[in-house]
Amino acid sequence: MEASGTGGLTAEQRKATLDQRIKVEETQGWRVDSRSDTQATLARGKPLNNKLHLILTIFTVGIWGIVWFGLWITGGEKHRTLTVDEYGSVVDSLV
Repeated sequence: MEASGTGGLTAEQRKATLDQRIKVEETQGWRVDSRSDTQATLARGKPLNNKLHLILTIFTVGIWGIVWFGLWITGGEKHRTLTVDEYGSVVDSLV
């Protein structure tokens, strides 16, 4: 069924497309942070405990700061946004 005069998908079809894509992403370890009918924000990982790392950095006279920086670059929480356009294409963007 087409949306009126546009040649694109209906809102229900776009929602179903997003549902399918989210299921695939969940099998790869992503979780849904927020969601609308045509857009979802996904997250993976855990946020850094900055208070703990600050205390460790102070007590080790800055040496732990090197580890903290490495964790900040490579670890932490990653976010992505999935958006389904009117033609059913899923646009995946890093946030």
